Amino acid sequence: MSLKILLSALVLQTHNVRILHWNVTGLDFDPVHKTLDSYHEMLDGLADEVAEIGIQVGIAPVGLFEVFGILKDDNRTYVSLNGSKKFTSKEAFICINDIFKNLIDLYTEVCNSDALPPDIVNKLEEHMYTLRKELQYKNVSRLYNS
Repeated sequence: MSLKILLSALVLQTHNVRILHWNVTGLDFDPVHKTLDSYHEMLDGLADEVAEIGIQVGIAPVGLFEVFGILKDDNRTYVSLNGSKKFTSKEAFICINDIFKNLIDLYTEVCNSDALPPDIVNKLEEHMYTLRKELQYKNVSRLYNS
């Protein structure tokens, strides 16, 4: 079930990043808007690969309404960002920190608990590395002294 939770979280967080992309404000709008767009594309790609992995191991992709039901039953807290809220770049990147940390935790759980073939675990670990690099290197630099 944790692979389905991971996929559901990726679908939700991909949408949350799109909300950040649409609603970021400030003098640094252009570069932040572009970065958030690339994060949306990245998460969409990760969700696509996790859905395809799920199909390979007998787990069906999730529909949007199903996502909310799956995440509601999980013991973690999930947030769906309000589409009418505006975000400064600092607020947006703080949200990105939370999103990436939560996804890394879910990936870790899936890699450690599901009986997945080693090649699939390796692919999921690649996803974790991508998220970790953005979180612990690039985002730390963006938020330093801000």
